[in-house]
Amino acid sequence: MPSADPYTVLADALRAVAEDLVARVVAAMQPMNEGDAAVMVSVAEAARRLGISASKVKQLVASGEVRSVKVGDRRLIPVSALAAFAESEDSDVDLGRTLVAHPIKHLRSP
Repeated sequence: MPSADPYTVLADALRAVAEDLVARVVAAMQPMNEGDAAVMVSVAEAARRLGISASKVKQLVASGEVRSVKVGDRRLIPVSALAAFAESEDSDVDLGRTLVAHPIKHLRSP
């Protein structure tokens, strides 16, 4: 039996990995069943759901724009608070980054 072309083997392996990755992403994007829905989420999960950074979520919590509760050492955010923030007209928060210009240090000649 002749050995398989190494490029074909590699292509098949990459295809299998890509298909597995796509299946995992699609499964992660599926909405949870109503009975399985979380009532509260972590800061990291809130950031993922809003499409912003965790530090921005912490800023919104600190400013009172997003309601949260402290449970032990954890900060949890009710899913209803995320929905209220996303749907509010006051959620016109600047979610972008501020660019800071840094002076260029003098370069030494070799």
